Amino acid sequence: MPVSHFIAHRFRTASETEGGSEFASQSIEAPNVPLELIDELKGAYLGRLSREYGSFEETDEVPPLVQGLEAFIAGEQDFAAMTQKLLQSLDSMLKGQDLGLDRYVVCFKEKSADIENFYLVFIATKSVFEINGDLTTGSSQCLDFGSSLFGIKVDIKEWKQDKNYAYLSFVAPRSGKELITAFTALTGFSKGIDKKEDTNTFLKGVEAFAEQVPEDQVNEYRNQIVDYCLDQDQRHEPVNVRELAMSVDGVDSDNFSRFMADYSPHDTSGLRVDRQSLRRYVRFQGRERDLAISFSSHQLNNRVHYNQDTDTISITGIPKALRNQLLEHLET
Repeated sequence: MPVSHFIAHRFRTASETEGGSEFASQSIEAPNVPLELIDELKGAYLGRLSREYGSFEETDEVPPLVQGLEAFIAGEQDFAAMTQKLLQSLDSMLKGQDLGLDRYVVCFKEKSADIENFYLVFIATKSVFEINGDLTTGSSQCLDFGSSLFGIKVDIKEWKQDKNYAYLSFVAPRSGKELITAFTALTGFSKGIDKKEDTNTFLKGVEAFAEQVPEDQVNEYRNQIVDYCLDQDQRHEPVNVRELAMSVDGVDSDNFSRFMADYSPHDTSGLRVDRQSLRRYVRFQGRERDLAISFSSHQLNNRVHYNQDTDTISITGIPKALRNQLLEHLET
């Protein structure tokens, strides 16, 4: 997607020995935007399972992010000044906190005919080791797209035009209560949905409708639904039940859509799915120190039987490779 604005700053909480933040004076022109960085950054952000959805909190005091975006959209403030002011606000909120925080901050806006998004993402650095041309070793710093990453994404179109409640996605910091509180206040994020609860409600409907599906097609029916939902989540798109119904082979789409209406909490804006719940729906798995068990959910009460009273599992017809290993072991 075309990126219309891009800028990177360095945010540091000041200490007695180090200075504070460093701000870029102007944003990078669109032709010079590092698109590979954008792609990797978006992939890391959108891939976070902890990502939450919601809207701007409605309070008497307008959050700094809302003020900044409003001024930018109205043409009253340029992109560089808007992002710099946001980080200055965060610095004020963290004044007196000995956090030792040092992060690069990437802000960019992407826009196409139908979509307009703003990203604000904090990225740490990590050491990487290298072998130089003269075969000596050295190290350098690179961006760390792992668990230290946090930020917010604003769907400007949904916020300003469609008014759907889940126009924000939010990845909270993992480095202390003070930073979480300050970043939430900066952005004005208010959690609007419980992905896990909504996904489990949705899957209850999927399973209830499975009773109308021929027995030899039920497993494929479940897998198609999960694959579609995971694909939507990968593309950062909600699940529209009507579109889902039309994608599932062998299912009357009108009947499925009507049936699922009672299991779709936010039908107007679509379902934001919880990936872990989806995967558990088609596969049960668990691991302890010396034991790992995994099997497709459709095998329960078929080849796999669980006795709740004795907390035991019995398996009929174990995999051939496992049987051969057991037989070889017994013969030794």
